[in-house]
Amino acid sequence: MSIIKSFSVGNGDMFYIKHNSDNFSIIDCCLTDDNKEDIVNEIID
Repeated sequence: MSIIKSFSVGNGDMFYIKHNSDNFSIIDCCLTDDNKEDIVNEIID
C-alpha cells in the first residue's frame, strides 16, 4: 500500500509518496532552515 503525506510549507504544500517498494516521490519540495531537518528525518524513517 502506498503512503501519501503532506506538509504545509511556505506558500503551499509539499507531498511525498512512499510507493509499495524502496522508491518514493516528492512533489513541490520546499525545505527551509526551519523545517528541513524534521521533514527529511520523517522521510528517512
